[in-house]
Amino acid sequence: MIARTLFAVAILIAASSAAAQPVPAAGADRAITAIGGNLYDVRDGKQHTVFLATSAGIVLVDPISLPTSRWLAEQFAERFPGVPVRYVILTHHHADRASGATLFPRSQVVAHDTFRRALSDSRKGRTDDYRAVPMPSTTFTKRHVIDVGGERIELIHAGPFHSSDTIVVSFATARTLFAADHPPLGAVPFSFGTAQAAPVVTWLQAIASATGVDTIVFGDGTRFTPDAIASLADYLGTLRAAVVSGYQRGRSLRKMQDTLQLPAHQRLPHYAARRDHIAAIHRGLHYRSVDLTLLGLANGLEEDSQDYCGSYDACSSGGVLPAGSAALTFSLKRWFAVQGEVMLSDQFYGARTRSSYAEELAFRPTRGALLLRLSTPNPGRLSIALLGGVSRTFGDLDGFDRVSGLLAPAGGRHPLTTGTMRGGVTAGVELSQRIGVARLVFPIRVTQISGALPAHWPSRYDAQAGAGISVPLWRSVE
Repeated sequence: MIARTLFAVAILIAASSAAAQPVPAAGADRAITAIGGNLYDVRDGKQHTVFLATSAGIVLVDPISLPTSRWLAEQFAERFPGVPVRYVILTHHHADRASGATLFPRSQVVAHDTFRRALSDSRKGRTDDYRAVPMPSTTFTKRHVIDVGGERIELIHAGPFHSSDTIVVSFATARTLFAADHPPLGAVPFSFGTAQAAPVVTWLQAIASATGVDTIVFGDGTRFTPDAIASLADYLGTLRAAVVSGYQRGRSLRKMQDTLQLPAHQRLPHYAARRDHIAAIHRGLHYRSVDLTLLGLANGLEEDSQDYCGSYDACSSGGVLPAGSAALTFSLKRWFAVQGEVMLSDQFYGARTRSSYAEELAFRPTRGALLLRLSTPNPGRLSIALLGGVSRTFGDLDGFDRVSGLLAPAGGRHPLTTGTMRGGVTAGVELSQRIGVARLVFPIRVTQISGALPAHWPSRYDAQAGAGISVPLWRSVE
């Protein structure tokens, strides 16, 4: 009896030991290795993934390809008979990681909220394995927790590095985090390479935010310690926040490279490439803003213009009158914007006479303009901008004329009341001085009316100059 018991124990120990060792499949470079607790590493050639085996079901991350999934299904049936694959977690929608999920139709497929849209985009015009990638049954936005068989699994959105729907998976009991793809972390000092800085920093911060992790496993089989990633995430996160702040204040790249020292991080081995890190972060920034500008103007209409006075014996028109302007500026880059503005002016008075005819009128121009704006690339306290574009001027005219020597209705006094709109071009220059978050603005505008000038308009040209203030309504630096 004792001998039989010892033999049974020996069989159980041998089986347990075998499960912990790499088990290659016939004719394929595949293996399953225990990581810790109920968490296992799966290797298929150069690709790795993980699964968690619990009494309530198996949680499989990234089934990789269809052949990999067929092999895994056989392994699960042999190693864990009667235990279903309850959850399939997809770290992103790429076919080389997710196409095998279709072989587990009874499982709950979990992915990020942007997975469906990203997969639909990748399927367009393609005939490859993207057709085999299933749509998820459960999605989340930032974080999601799965509790199964006494195990706790946390899913964290780490995108948009590698893909907009990228997530990482943390296993509480095994104190292990799995991430399918990663930036070039092995290089010291760190280099962004061809990757955009912002997604890399976001990814690092997402990894560092996971608590209770001792080991980080990547999809290529490499492993990292959380401390190494946390220190890099802290350094690059702090540096990026400083670069964004300097960029918003109009500081140049060279100025930031010279002044952003970050003494708390100077002992970090990656600090040696600080200037390159600043350049990479700066290169990837995308600036958007909306500003409101209110201006007080002196509006000058050409005096005694030939268009108005040419054939008259006596004529007086034009001059300078007060006006006001309001503008909304939509900045797409620090140096490029689209600006829409409206100008309202006081009335100009005109009079002209010739034999048997006299005319007096009041003319009020109102203008709307759509302008392209080019400004200094890194505007500091003092900046300059050039503007140009199309405009529409509405001329509201009111007055009368007197015709002598003729009987009514041709002779006598006649009212002149009309409103006419004409297109034109507007150009200008603008100086501005920063005061806190606002700017003092000093604009100059010149407008030329295109086409035939209406009969009673005093001039084809006018100009404005003045001063005002510009305040930000919305800012975004990403």
